[in-house]
Amino acid sequence: IIDEAIAMSRPRWSTQMIAQGAPVRIATSLAALPPVAGQHDDLREVFVNLIFNAVEAMPRGGTIRVHARTESEHLFVVLTDSGAGMTEEVRQHCLEPFFSTKTERGAGLGLAIVYGILQRHQGSINVESEPGHGTTVTLVLPVATGQPAAVSPSATPVRPLHVLVVEDEDALRDIETEYLVQDGHRVVTAVNGSEGLSRFRADQFDLVVTDRVMPEMNGEQLATEIKRLAPRMPVIMITGYAEAAGQHNGASAAIDLTLTKPLTRAALRQGIAQLLLN
Repeated sequence: IIDEAIAMSRPRWSTQMIAQGAPVRIATSLAALPPVAGQHDDLREVFVNLIFNAVEAMPRGGTIRVHARTESEHLFVVLTDSGAGMTEEVRQHCLEPFFSTKTERGAGLGLAIVYGILQRHQGSINVESEPGHGTTVTLVLPVATGQPAAVSPSATPVRPLHVLVVEDEDALRDIETEYLVQDGHRVVTAVNGSEGLSRFRADQFDLVVTDRVMPEMNGEQLATEIKRLAPRMPVIMITGYAEAAGQHNGASAAIDLTLTKPLTRAALRQGIAQLLLN
């Protein structure tokens, strides 16, 4: 799950930060770890949010370190960044829902989301930080014993669909596929827009989910061709954080809905429901 979160968040912590001249490195030390009871994608969202928080705290770049260990039937995962750190006042409030500040980086809503997910998994979080000395976040999760009840996601909101997923990054394509398959959908994948268009022409789909930036044919070009062939086909575009925050406004008439990376299962599920149930 940690490896998946690192791959899923790569457009933010690697691609965007390199473009800004502030490279970020993630170093892991993960031995063989016991299983914990929980929802796979919820726990992955925990680590994606922690990585994003750490990146926000390092506007000049830096290093994020992740290591894990087991103690007394509990799994400890420790994430440390080399960023700006937090004042004691901010640290005391950083887990509160809707708490954010413009003057202290790395203390936004991400930690409140993490806290809520950990509570549902009978886990805990501890935050240590000091201005100028980075932040260390320690997560504690109970090791699974016997056959505990897993944390269940909310019910799937729509009928099973036949979905075309077009994404050039292998890890992200696998994650998006997993989200859809777990919700009972059938998925066909393509690694770029040209391949996606060929697969669309060869089959019947209920929905297309495409990345925006891809080689050979980008997502907007693909969507335009798909709408030419099937004007009523719903198309969801997945776009990177930097694009969503900048000039891109999803202006193409061929795009029905734009979602931002890192894509969570809940956001994808809600987006599908919004398109197909309205």
